[in-house]
Amino acid sequence: ATAVSRLLEGPLVIRVAGEPGSDLHRAALRLADHEKVVVPDADALEAGTARAELGDRVSDRAETPSELSEQVQRLLD
Repeated sequence: ATAVSRLLEGPLVIRVAGEPGSDLHRAALRLADHEKVVVPDADALEAGTARAELGDRVSDRAETPSELSEQVQRLLD
């Protein structure tokens, strides 16, 4: 089921509007999904925020590592 889901939806993408090494960037890298794609310095977001995307679903904006974790979990549920 996981393989089919990945094939249909694509990978989890986390866009971080901050430099590599920022708290949000490190939090995105620590998330459990080993096939995720983390995009630092994302232009389409307000500085200091992050957003997760899975297929055509997009999370709300996150400003802290814990908010990012919650947003990703909502997308994966």
